[in-house]
Amino acid sequence: MEEERISAIQILWISVTLVLATAVLTIPKIIISKATQTSWIAVIVAGSIVGILHYIILSLACDFSNNSLIQDCSQIFGKFKSKLILFPYILLIIQLYTLIIYEGVDFIAYLMPAKSSFWFWIIIVLLSSYLANGGVEVIARVIQSASIIFLLSIIIVLVPHLKFVHLSRLKPISLDLNNLSKASIGIAHWFLILPNILLILKPYFKNSNRAIKASLVGNILSQMGLLNHLFISITVFGVDLIGALRFPFYEITALSIKSLNIIIFMAWIFGIILKAGLYCFISLISIREYFNLKDYRVLILPFALFTIATGIFEFDLPLALLHFIHIIIVLALIFEIPFLIFLSIAYSLANKRR
Repeated sequence: MEEERISAIQILWISVTLVLATAVLTIPKIIISKATQTSWIAVIVAGSIVGILHYIILSLACDFSNNSLIQDCSQIFGKFKSKLILFPYILLIIQLYTLIIYEGVDFIAYLMPAKSSFWFWIIIVLLSSYLANGGVEVIARVIQSASIIFLLSIIIVLVPHLKFVHLSRLKPISLDLNNLSKASIGIAHWFLILPNILLILKPYFKNSNRAIKASLVGNILSQMGLLNHLFISITVFGVDLIGALRFPFYEITALSIKSLNIIIFMAWIFGIILKAGLYCFISLISIREYFNLKDYRVLILPFALFTIATGIFEFDLPLALLHFIHIIIVLALIFEIPFLIFLSIAYSLANKRR
């Protein structure tokens, strides 16, 4: 059993941060390009369906034990089979960690094209590693405080722009089930982050029932945040213009007070670092438990060097993010959703045997 603990309110803020920290700037362009004026339907469908799966898997997992997913799998499937099952899961977490850094570096490079992107990569890696070294309680406390500031910054940016809203841009509403399905699966990726991460953080819950309820509230608040964000983006810019903008939410700040773009820049980067720090911690403790190591902190330096090394290779970030919607659809369909369904069945059968 872990000594560190995180409260239900901290779980709530962690849940909101995991979804909104990167979705605020990323979702409008990639989702509205698919679902156009019906993007809000995609958010509700994705958030609700994943929320049900979220509740089922966490309830079954917490009923089984207070241990982490990796320890549970070892107990349910045996050591050898659990290693095979969890290997792609750990690779996915590490891959998502680097993808979060990509998103942050791409945004900074967009605003500072003359600067070297590699140095931004190093800075984010070092800061996320520093957060991971502090432990889950430190990360949770920082996220709880920063999330309030993050949400306030979003409100400060959105409210002055209500005067630019034109409801006529919400029309015409035509249901293209094919594109709506793609958009829903794409958005589902952000909501699927919650159960995947919380299964690893399970040993740190102060109260499992309250933690589950708090995470579900986080899902609902994230849906509300994304719905408001999509509403403002569509009614201010229109669907066609959003498709031509790299970061629509950031561009909104240029419509009124110039200093607002500084607020959203700082909030976005801070959110990226916090999310990257949590993913770094999750990656490290997953590797620790997978290889039965005593302390994850011995992995911080080699893992940071590994992550920095991946940034040495030249990547076409705009091209990679252009196909981001296809990447996350594949992740959700091929691995994330099937894996959680598989775990739900495994936990259910294991609970019945007990």
